Amino acid sequence: MQESRRHIRIFLSSPSDVSQERKVALTVIDQLQYHPLFRDKITVEVVAWDKPGASTPLLANMTPQEAINQGLRRPSECDIVVVILWSRIGTLLPAQYMKADGSRYLSGTEWEYLDALNSARTTGRPILIVYRRTEEPIISLKDENFVQKGKQFHYVEQFFEGFANPDGSLEQGFNQYEKPEDFRRDFETHLENLVSRLLEDETALTSEPETAIKNSTPWAGSPFPGLRAFTPDDAPIFFGRGRETDALVRRVAKNRFVAVVGASGSGKSSLVGAGLMVQLAANATDGSKDWISLRITPGEVSDNPFMALAVKLAPLLKRVPRDLAAALETNPDFISGIAQSALIGKPEWAELLLFIDQFEELFTLVNKQYLSPFIEMLSTIAQSSRIRVVMTMRSDFYHRCVDLPALASLLQDGSYPLSVPSQIALYEMITRPAERAGLAFEDGLPEQILQDTGTDSGALALMAYALDELYHNQDSDGQLTFAAYDSLGGVQGAIGKRAEKTFAAIDDEAKTMMARVFRELVEVDERGTATRQRASLSRLTSSEAATRLVDAFTDARLLVKDKDIVEVAHEALLRSWIRLATWIDETQGDLRLLRQVKLSAQEWHTLGQRSDYLWSHERLVPVYDMLERLQMTPDPVLKEFCKPEYERLFIELIDSNILDYRREAIGDRLARIGRASLPVLLNAFQHQNKWVRAASTKALIKIGQAAIPGLTLLLYNPDERLYSRAARALGAIGWIALPTLLEAYCGNNQKLNYALSPSLERIIGLLRSYQSYNYSSKRPVAELLQNNSNVVDVVKAIKPYTTIPIDSARLVEGINNLLEPSAATILFFILLQTADATQVSSIVSTLKIMIGKNPNSWDLRDIVVQHLRKLGTAEAKIAAKNISTS
Repeated sequence: MQESRRHIRIFLSSPSDVSQERKVALTVIDQLQYHPLFRDKITVEVVAWDKPGASTPLLANMTPQEAINQGLRRPSECDIVVVILWSRIGTLLPAQYMKADGSRYLSGTEWEYLDALNSARTTGRPILIVYRRTEEPIISLKDENFVQKGKQFHYVEQFFEGFANPDGSLEQGFNQYEKPEDFRRDFETHLENLVSRLLEDETALTSEPETAIKNSTPWAGSPFPGLRAFTPDDAPIFFGRGRETDALVRRVAKNRFVAVVGASGSGKSSLVGAGLMVQLAANATDGSKDWISLRITPGEVSDNPFMALAVKLAPLLKRVPRDLAAALETNPDFISGIAQSALIGKPEWAELLLFIDQFEELFTLVNKQYLSPFIEMLSTIAQSSRIRVVMTMRSDFYHRCVDLPALASLLQDGSYPLSVPSQIALYEMITRPAERAGLAFEDGLPEQILQDTGTDSGALALMAYALDELYHNQDSDGQLTFAAYDSLGGVQGAIGKRAEKTFAAIDDEAKTMMARVFRELVEVDERGTATRQRASLSRLTSSEAATRLVDAFTDARLLVKDKDIVEVAHEALLRSWIRLATWIDETQGDLRLLRQVKLSAQEWHTLGQRSDYLWSHERLVPVYDMLERLQMTPDPVLKEFCKPEYERLFIELIDSNILDYRREAIGDRLARIGRASLPVLLNAFQHQNKWVRAASTKALIKIGQAAIPGLTLLLYNPDERLYSRAARALGAIGWIALPTLLEAYCGNNQKLNYALSPSLERIIGLLRSYQSYNYSSKRPVAELLQNNSNVVDVVKAIKPYTTIPIDSARLVEGINNLLEPSAATILFFILLQTADATQVSSIVSTLKIMIGKNPNSWDLRDIVVQHLRKLGTAEAKIAAKNISTS
């Protein structure tokens, strides 16, 4: 038969100013039953007026002390009595409650203390332990109860004076502490010692039948939250942040704006959610138990943080969220009135506390237009009387806040920096939740986990995930073992190993969706820092393969779904999964650009799609390349924002209502854009409006060589007016268009040749000007040809066309008839420079004809002969001899 457990009654006595300590004491007492030393050996009964489920009704025909006395056991009937005092002794009891010396009891706490003390002195029971908080109380000079609070503090001083003898020696002992976390540490140790002492003295304990014992239920499920943040519901398993919680409570009591700033993974959200919020609900600062708390993240609803706030406020006010959001945006002072309305029916000291989690979303997910008005609203809150703000923010976004004067001013007095936990705190985070869940570690494993965790800023998240995985791999006896820990890859490898294992288990088609899925879940700021971002489930799961990947990573607790929203469970995944970290590193330039263009597109859309907010062609070109590399289909807003500049300009160009100077400016801009604008320019080149045609023609000429292929196609259009314009445009382009014009001139279309002639004559006229320049300056033509870059460009342009049959009747006839002989000679000389040996004869034959027609060309004879000799072929040597002797 199982040995019956020992039943221990613990009485808590204190005024309301130490409600935070009372909450701590209740938690410590409850946790005691799961301590390895006392598990299955004791049951504990807490006797306290504020114990959940043990509320005593206050009847109209009796005093509060009488009601409590009738509903609870007296301190003298318990095994341990704990008395806690700080700044007040409590409420004076009625006159019928008198001490033995005829004086009145200062409070119920004093009555309870003396009841326990007198019993302990006469019977040895209960064990009485007294605590005094030494921290200086916060009392404002403006407080209307300032005098009364001063008297209360005096009564506490008077109470402890009774612990000393007239000669100053101590007659009774008490324990001093500064902050609630100090009390917790002391009380845990003291209570363990006292219970151990009681267990050794069986006569001092109450033993009850096994069936009558109601033990607290162990924590159900994992006591380690993994990658999610702790919430108020997780308070029983939230350990290791007691000092930080105490400091934050005090900071919030003094300031209406407090920003908890720390590195990613440092536990900011958990500190506020399971630390601060729980203590405020326990009345850690006067009246905070009556506060209304709302948690939001700036981008949780849309890109409008006012909408996120309005959605949470709407149920309290019975208002439409959209109307609330609009009012908050346009009038920062409106928040004060909203707070008053939300607190109707609450005590006058009640306040509205806004918990803005992940404040960095204001810079990553929120539209820029809301930034200034939202910060202005925060400034208003800081000056209000019934509303406060506590926010959490990653430290790597602090510089963004400092750049905004109003926000920098708030942070100057309201920042609370959160550092990594100490080694002692980390050890508590490892061992205490396991105790609460009835789990046991293999000897030495907590120390190994502590060592592996290290002190890096993101190590806390890695440890939390590893512990959660360890819980899911416990053995049949509920033990957490080294074997399971090693199989997970330890603290540093658990997330990455789980992610890679999950990735390996999905099919090949789903694997190919990795980049498409995570490009929506990751963004990179201008400093190259990767952060998580929310994405709609419908956008992520556009294919069955992507759905399988998202489901697999959600089942592995690496992604989190909330209705239609998906996000990475924690940013630690972005660093710890090597495959993902490598992809982010390789694509961070694209991801950074994607973020920038998305923000700009949203701003453009919000501000009425003003054209001056659109990006230029030069800025958009990298965006097109980025979208292609990421294989991304832009949403409608981004797609419209990224519409090519030349397409937008074309629409404006063909508008008959625009002014001439604007049309000319558009043409110049299209010319600067260059090759990309050719499709719209060639379209405009064929437009019915002559001014549109003129602007596009001018632009095509400026573009030059890149425009030649498109204009060349128009040369063969059956519309005579069209190919004539194309011929003139090619002629205006100049030297580089000469091969195209010559090739077209060799066709059978006499009308086209007629249209081409002016352009050819214009280009050859340039050749003629070079020859004239040569005669006037007496410089050798060879030197002219060698040193003039334009002529060299012509040579390069003609070279691809040297396969044209030079000796064909059409070409020879065309050149002889069209060109002035001296210019034609230079042209043939250029052809000769680019020719191969098989073409020499035809070139030389035509050249001899040209020299014969123009004696002034004889000075080219020696140059031609020298070049032919350089060719070195027998045919070239014969040709050189024939020319030199002709």
